[in-house]
Amino acid sequence: HVVGTIDIGIDDGVHYLVMDYVEGCTLATLLKQQKGKRPYHLIARVLVDALNGLHAAHTLVDDHDRPLRLVHRDVSPQNVMVGTDGNGHLTDFGIAKARARSTHTDPGIFKGKLGYFAPELLLDPDGFDHRADIFAAGAVLWMALTGEALFDAGSDQLTITNVVRKEAPPPSTVGLKPPDAFDEVCLKALAKDPARRYQTASHMASALRQAALDAGLLGSPAEVADWVWSLSGTQIRS
Repeated sequence: HVVGTIDIGIDDGVHYLVMDYVEGCTLATLLKQQKGKRPYHLIARVLVDALNGLHAAHTLVDDHDRPLRLVHRDVSPQNVMVGTDGNGHLTDFGIAKARARSTHTDPGIFKGKLGYFAPELLLDPDGFDHRADIFAAGAVLWMALTGEALFDAGSDQLTITNVVRKEAPPPSTVGLKPPDAFDEVCLKALAKDPARRYQTASHMASALRQAALDAGLLGSPAEVADWVWSLSGTQIRS
């Protein structure tokens, strides 16, 4: 559930990156085409996949089995690919940071999409870990379910204030008002204190999967594939 990198290099002075090809589109593309309604069972399936991919990235080790402590830092609907194979795939590790090889982040320089930042990324750009990605995944899930932006406020300053101070309301009370089966998962992932969140992406994936199963809202890969083809099949074929 991660879009793999095959090769990197420089050709005639231009850097290039070769990645696995995923036939499909982004979660953002699918959601834009269904602004007035959301297939909650398919969103749950895609997010479970993406979280499993995120866990795989977080647990990467080097050639000597030392943890890389990788943090994606840009988990967002634009970076979740949904394939015609019915699977969700996490992509775009362009600004990921391996904490084992971390470098200082210049003050005031934010990389990624502010609306999906964890508070600690803003308050202490060098004092974060993989749980920042879990917060971002919670924001993606909240937005995908409600059809509303949780923290975006029209300006960077107001968005930053919201990320740091605004408490997320239960998604079932906002926007499209999805089933309350997802409230607990969203709110735990969006805890301001990293210690109160899911401590691994795998734990969040399991909790989301179980909540969806209990509510009869966990779609199958075949249903996800049909969703992709029905909304983006013309663009994919062209």
